[in-house]
Amino acid sequence: MTTKKPEKNKKIKTKKEKAVEAEFISSIESSVGGLMKYSPENEKEEKELLLIRMIRQAEDRLDRNLLKIDELKFRFKKNEIENEIHEKVLTKNPKMKETWKYRCMEESYFGDSDKVKEIEDSIVYDEAWIGEAKKMITTKRYQDLPKDFFDFYHFDGEDISLWGDNEDFFDDMCDEEDCPICGKFDGPSF
Repeated sequence: MTTKKPEKNKKIKTKKEKAVEAEFISSIESSVGGLMKYSPENEKEEKELLLIRMIRQAEDRLDRNLLKIDELKFRFKKNEIENEIHEKVLTKNPKMKETWKYRCMEESYFGDSDKVKEIEDSIVYDEAWIGEAKKMITTKRYQDLPKDFFDFYHFDGEDISLWGDNEDFFDDMCDEEDCPICGKFDGPSF
């Protein structure tokens, strides 16, 4: 009995390599199959899937606004400490009081407090909107849609912008630095 010798250029796969390859192929097939399981089968499901996308975007905006509130509250604390120190410096240096009196201004505090009110209003609205929108999801398989689903699933026309190359409509329309509507926040981060 003669055994067949392998060709020199051909690599023989070990059982472990074959198992790893099979597992890899299986994972690809299951992830594609996983996506297919959530594909809409009618107009109602298509609407609900789009609604879930919109809910996720609203939840992201809500999270960003909550972070903005935290940042503004931090700035308030920092401003209060700065003003406290400024008052002590002026008290201990009466000769420089007139020269130094404008070194610490509270203007940003008042502007920031208006921003907090606007953002808090946006948060309350988004929470109410999300609550109502979630009630509209009736398709059972969409109740537990994976968080990363929309990393792989895109709607027709979703990445097309009528407002220019990958620009958002609000970028063209909004001149505010910190806008609760378009989500733009150009404030400093600490």
